[in-house]
Amino acid sequence: PTGQGQPLVAVKQAAKGSSGKKMSDAASARREIFFGSFFFHAGGEPKFPPAQHPGVLHLARLLEHTETKRDVWLVMEYGGTCLTKMVYEIKGEFRGTERVYRVHHLPLLQAMKQREAVL
Repeated sequence: PTGQGQPLVAVKQAAKGSSGKKMSDAASARREIFFGSFFFHAGGEPKFPPAQHPGVLHLARLLEHTETKRDVWLVMEYGGTCLTKMVYEIKGEFRGTERVYRVHHLPLLQAMKQREAVL
């Protein structure tokens, strides 16, 4: 892939608009910027010394962000598959007029329940 040897990044776009979803997505992106800026300087350097705060090394770093007239953009360290997708999946279906959800626990969650060392 292009940029071999360089860290992988994830680019996230939140479209702005007047619909409820777009307003919610833009607000969520701004919260991610707020928290990412709290923990990291521009470029991804931690604001807190990892020797005293090792947990900061387990957060996806916010590398850069910008807001245009139409979108909010975030560039973050790529961290792979999110934990929630590795421990369970949720399936929804309609029964009559109600939506019913089923949660399926995946093997990683089962292993974590049996042995904390898996964490």
